Parts: sequence; structure tokens; C-alpha cells
Amino acid sequence: MALIKLSKVNLNYPLNFCAQQNLKSSAFRYITGKRIKNFDYYPALKDISMECRDGESIGLIGLNGAGKTTLLRTIAGIFKPSSGKVTRKGSTATLLDFSSGFEPHISGIENIRTRLLLLGVPKEQIQEKTNEIIDFCDLGDFIYLPSSTYSTGMNLRLAFATSTAISPQILIADEVLATGDKEFMKKVKFRLDKLMSNSLISIIASHSYDLLSNYCNRIIWIEDGRIKEDGPTKYVLNNYQKHY
Repeated sequence: MALIKLSKVNLNYPLNFCAQQNLKSSAFRYITGKRIKNFDYYPALKDISMECRDGESIGLIGLNGAGKTTLLRTIAGIFKPSSGKVTRKGSTATLLDFSSGFEPHISGIENIRTRLLLLGVPKEQIQEKTNEIIDFCDLGDFIYLPSSTYSTGMNLRLAFATSTAISPQILIADEVLATGDKEFMKKVKFRLDKLMSNSLISIIASHSYDLLSNYCNRIIWIEDGRIKEDGPTKYVLNNYQKHY
């Protein structure tokens, strides 16, 4: 059984890394569009409580800066909440920062093998998975060259193919369809279909109404770091579209 449960989760971004007050204020205004007040942190998530169980495909929607990616990273365990509790049960695949963990000075093949080991793939399955990934990303002879020689699109191909090589119980994804050219997008959609059908819980943040309507049976609307609305896909999307 897979489970995700958040109880009264708050997450604060520290702002005291800024050397000068004017730099701090500029960063804060850039993120929030507001003037900084007399505190040294920005409350990115505020009193988030939610529960996700087997069979749920959940979409996160909200404006840029609303807290969607921060919430995904907190659910995935990348960010530790300032207060509250996060419970996650089940094998998890995160499609958030594709490039994270790739070494630019080694070949694509070596990066694939390293990533698969980090994902927990048994050693006896590494070669088979490596061959599947090479075929999927279709980089030709570049697969033998250091990834520092790749274009942004090529790195995205390699990273997406590697990160989605396993079928998890929980899938956490952030705008995964913005990963390449039109032909590659067809492969991405096919892979995403398979992943979401095999996973027990899917949580995906997106601005695409079509994607959320097709894949999700529940939508959580995030605004200013809070859950504004949580309910059936059609109902929440209709309210969101009317609001904006």
C-alpha cells in the first residue's frame, strides 16, 4: 500500500543569506511581488494538510510562485518542513530536477549506470536497463561522450529516460512534459502514461488543463503557499479558470 500524508506542514525559506538588506528585499520582492517585512524568512508553505492513497492521480495547480514545486520537494523528502509531519510509504520516483546527480565529465553511459544504482536498480538489471535507456533517448554516438558536450535538449533526453526507467509506487512530477522537441514529446507522453498507470499514487504539478484533465482524478489548488481548494478535477479546474 502506498500513502502520502502531510499534517500541518510549514516550510520557511531563510533570507538571512543575503549580505545586504537591499539585496534581501530585492530577492523577496522578486519571489513574492511584496515588500519585505521585519523577519528573516519567507513562509513558502503554510499549514498544509493532505492525504493521498492508492489509486489517486493528483494534479497541483496554481500560479508561478504559489508553492507547487516546494510542496512536491517537501513530499519527496528533498526539503525538510520547518514544522509539521510528512509521511510517505512506497517506492518513489521524482521527476523534478532531471539534471541533478549527473556528472558532466563522464560519458552518458556512465551517468546512466550511476543514476540506476542511486535509484536502487539491482546490479544484475543494470545492463538491461542501460540498453533500454540508450534506445529511448536516441543520442547516437554522443552516448559515449561526456555529458558536458551535450546540448540542453540532449541532457534532458538522457535525464528523463534515466529517471523514468523504474516503475514506482509513488510518482512525483513537476512539468515533465516540457522536456524536448515534438518527436521526443511523443515518447515522453507514452512513458508518462505507463508510469502513471503503474504507480499507485501520482502527483503532478502542471499549468496544462489538458494534462490535468486527462491524467488526474483530483486537483489541489495552491495559492500563496496554502491549499485553496481540493476536490474532483472538473470542479476545481472550473473554479480555477473562473478565478483567473
